[in-house]
Amino acid sequence: MQPAPYTPDDLASDDPAPELLIRDLKSAARKANHDEVTRLLRECESHWGRGAVYAEALSWAARAYFSKGHVEPAAQRASDAYALSEALVRSGNAGLDTSAGQAALTTAQGAAIEVTAQIAAGAGRADEAVRYLREMEERHQGQAFTARIRKNLLQLTLVGERSLPLVFDPLPGSRTMEDPIGQRPVLLFFWAHWCSDSRAQGRTLSRFFESLQGSELVLVAPTRLFGYITKGTPAEEAEETAHIVTVLDADYPWLRDIPRACVPFGRANFERYGASTVPTLALIDRHGAVCAYHPGVMKLETLQSLVAEAGG
Repeated sequence: MQPAPYTPDDLASDDPAPELLIRDLKSAARKANHDEVTRLLRECESHWGRGAVYAEALSWAARAYFSKGHVEPAAQRASDAYALSEALVRSGNAGLDTSAGQAALTTAQGAAIEVTAQIAAGAGRADEAVRYLREMEERHQGQAFTARIRKNLLQLTLVGERSLPLVFDPLPGSRTMEDPIGQRPVLLFFWAHWCSDSRAQGRTLSRFFESLQGSELVLVAPTRLFGYITKGTPAEEAEETAHIVTVLDADYPWLRDIPRACVPFGRANFERYGASTVPTLALIDRHGAVCAYHPGVMKLETLQSLVAEAGG
């Protein structure tokens, strides 16, 4: 059954999350229904003004257009989203007095940059995309969405290069490990305690490591604090750390059973590897060269093939 279409009556004027509108906006953009996209954006503007929520809506339209190969409208909406976001930041009129406003603006900026770079790369202009992403990374250094910029940059540049250095400070209660890079093949698995895709990837990794015979492959599984625990409940550092340990024991017990596995803890590895998507996997050969960098879930067959090619 198809969901009912959005109508203005679905939304109260103080509703912080226009989920129904965004759902219909993405659907219209994927179908290249430009008139409907324009109508929904006008509705968004009438309810929330030309602020962070509107900028985020523009970025969703850009992503949806691009996902179906509608490059020109994707480029235009991405450009609009980025220009509006920058104007809002300069003016201080971005709705940044609320966490919802901050999140909306962060999404808009990161997605606009991502789509712009992907359009260039998809058109065979990878060098242009890399230059653009490096410029954006420098311009927005320290912002919440810079890991997303770095993710896109690394997707274009990291494979075949020397691996990036890692910090091996362990999650409390987990084993310590000396840096194995350059000595053994290494699989990186960036995960988050709240993420169902991380758990699904974990089950795949468990089956994969059960099938290995005589392999020297090391599993390095970084995680970090996110500021909340179950159902987005805000949490102090100690409480969230304890929650992560509980999740590790409940959902990833196999990690403790693998002799050559560790769980580094902290933001540094996530930032360095641009792990704004969880899970993110990276495969490093025994010489320290990156063989694969993959934001998102990886299928078992793909993992098996990559590790075999890397001599793992």
